[in-house]
Amino acid sequence: MSSMFVQRAHAAIADAQLQRLLDQNYEARQRAREAALQGLPDPTELRRRARAIRQQVVAKLEAYSNQFESRLRENGVQVHRASDGPEANRLIVEIAQRHGAGLVAKSKSMVTEEIGLNEALEAAGIRPVETDLGEFIVQLRAEKPSHILTPALHLSTAQVAESFRGRLGAEVGDDVEQINAAARAHLREVFLKAPVGLSGVNFGVAETGTIARWVPKAAPVQKVGPATDRFSARANVAWTSEALEALVFLAPWKARGVTGRIPP
Repeated sequence: MSSMFVQRAHAAIADAQLQRLLDQNYEARQRAREAALQGLPDPTELRRRARAIRQQVVAKLEAYSNQFESRLRENGVQVHRASDGPEANRLIVEIAQRHGAGLVAKSKSMVTEEIGLNEALEAAGIRPVETDLGEFIVQLRAEKPSHILTPALHLSTAQVAESFRGRLGAEVGDDVEQINAAARAHLREVFLKAPVGLSGVNFGVAETGTIARWVPKAAPVQKVGPATDRFSARANVAWTSEALEALVFLAPWKARGVTGRIPP
């Protein structure tokens, strides 16, 4: 264990505000999950099915990846495979440059966070803007996300407001609604102006080449980067297979304490 990690761990434990925010987040998330659980149809069976789906996909990952790629191509989607992070960054930068993009609107993506895509884009003179609110906040502050689901978990409302005043010139008080309004106004311009949009993939359906993602689609060029375990094996043309349904129901509940549904 590195000495730097130990130092940061001790500093975090001694940070009273951080500990208070962590406790509040955990307690609120648990209450929301317990409340949402009541709205799930047979949650125990849903979780069993979701686990079996993931295990099946991981056991035959290469076959499902190939099937997914084939269906995407049949649907007119250009597909690029990268063997590692640097190759993925190079491919994405080249695509952005080919389209003359100086600005990229990014949806939340843990894969791109892990491979350092923002740094690669910036090194090429391309400005990536995070459009998930939590990610946008920590990007403004030149910080890394503190949590996979709530990136700005470590910050108070007052700290976020100060960042908006100092870095965006926004006239906001220590008020969540004012902060949200300022973020919407700023990011709306990003969505309208960015020639390239990039997002993660919530789920990919191997049988149909369907991509399930909860992001805006304003940019004319869309790039998506799925993690390879996020496939369900089957879906019919109505996009309502049991495999996808189980995952869509459970993912929001597990993450945020809300229940999901399949769009009509």
